[in-house]
Amino acid sequence: MKLPIFIADAFTATAFRGNPAAVCLLENTLAEDAHQQIAREMNLSETAFIRKLQPSDNFTQSSCFGLRWFTPVNEVPLCGHATLASAAVLFHKIKNTNSTLTFATMSGELRARRAEDGIVLDFPLYPAFPQDFREVEDLIKAAIGDTLVQDIRYSPDTRKLLVRLSDSYNRSFLETLKVNTEPLPQIEKTGKVKGLILTLRGEPEGQTPQYDFYSRYFAPWVGLPEDPVTECKPLGRRVSDTTLRNYLEYVKWASLSLFPDWDPGWRKRRGAKQQLRSLLSPDCGCDVGSCFKLLQPTAKP
Repeated sequence: MKLPIFIADAFTATAFRGNPAAVCLLENTLAEDAHQQIAREMNLSETAFIRKLQPSDNFTQSSCFGLRWFTPVNEVPLCGHATLASAAVLFHKIKNTNSTLTFATMSGELRARRAEDGIVLDFPLYPAFPQDFREVEDLIKAAIGDTLVQDIRYSPDTRKLLVRLSDSYNRSFLETLKVNTEPLPQIEKTGKVKGLILTLRGEPEGQTPQYDFYSRYFAPWVGLPEDPVTECKPLGRRVSDTTLRNYLEYVKWASLSLFPDWDPGWRKRRGAKQQLRSLLSPDCGCDVGSCFKLLQPTAKP
C-alpha cells in the first residue's frame, strides 16, 4: 500500500524551523497498529492521519474528514500544529475547494477556514485552575531544581501543568534552562499530568520585539522530551490586549499570535473557543517532501 505523506513546518518563515508535522492521507482503512508504526517511523512530535468519513468522499471536494494524531509513542487527543498542517495540505497541496474544513476528532469537531492571508483554526477552550505547589513539588523540583516559581496552574481537561517562573528571570534564562525530563514519568505515574509548560513574562515595554510571554513545553509521558514549538498551550492568564504575542522557545524559533479567549465578549462571540491563526505561504523551497511555511500574522482577522 502506498500512502501520501507530507511534511509541514508550522509557525515559521524559514525552512527547517518551526514545528514540523507529518500529514498522511488515508484513501482506505488503515490497520490500527499501522498508525503508530508510521508515526514512529516519521519520528516527529505528531503525525496526523486524515481519513474519509464516507466512501463517496474525496480530499478535493469534501469538507468533513476524520483526523487523528500520533506521537512516536502513542495517540494524543489534540494537536494544534498538526491540525494546521493538515488543513494546509488539503487547502494548498490537494487544492480542496471548500472555504471551511471540519475535522472529527477525539476532542470533538475542529474547524479550519481560509483567511485572506492564511488559515484560522477554532479550538476548544480549556480553563486552567490554581494548583497547590506542595502537590507537585517533587515533579517541579526534579524538572527545574531550585528555579523560582511564581505561579502554578493545572488544566484537568488537557492534563497539562503550567508553571510560571519568577518575574526576576528573563528570556535568556528560559532559553538556557536545563530541564530534566527523564525522571518525570516515574515521579508522576497517576495519569494526572501529561505535559509540563514552563512560561515566563515577556520583556518590559520599550524592548523589541515585544512579547507578552515566553514558553517551553515538555511531554515525556507521550514520548516528547521537548516539543519544538508549543503553539497554544499556555492558558489561564487574564489580559486586556486584543492579541497575545508569544515567543515559543526552543531550538526552532517561531513567533505566534493568539487571539485571547479571556476577553468575555470575544469568548461569547467565538463560542468559548480559542482561535489560532497563522499566515501561510504555500512553498518554502524545502527539499523534504512537501513543505509549507506558516508565517506570523500581523493583524486581528
